[in-house]
Amino acid sequence: MIKFLLFCTFIISISCTAKSPGGETKSIHLQKEKDSALVANELLVKFQTGTPEDEINNIIASCGGTVIKHLEGINVFHVKVTSSSAEGINCFQKSKAVKYAEPNRVVKIYK
Repeated sequence: MIKFLLFCTFIISISCTAKSPGGETKSIHLQKEKDSALVANELLVKFQTGTPEDEINNIIASCGGTVIKHLEGINVFHVKVTSSSAEGINCFQKSKAVKYAEPNRVVKIYK
């Protein structure tokens, strides 16, 4: 999990270049994680590969969560919890089936 967070911090703190549909290259800057806003009571939760769907649903429910969206491409669940984000993270981290749980953040892209 530490490696993932370090990777995310690195990615968020660097400048990126992107090509527009017209083919021109533009620089964009992502907001640093420490400056990003937390979304209250929302988490991003990733489960270990191979965790059965019923176990995932039970863990989410036992932590007072409901799924807002399943980000299938990266197999991460965007979850709303009834407790604080910190309490929700602590609950999810108690399960060995959870790879990581982190707060949902609003990140802005600057041109």
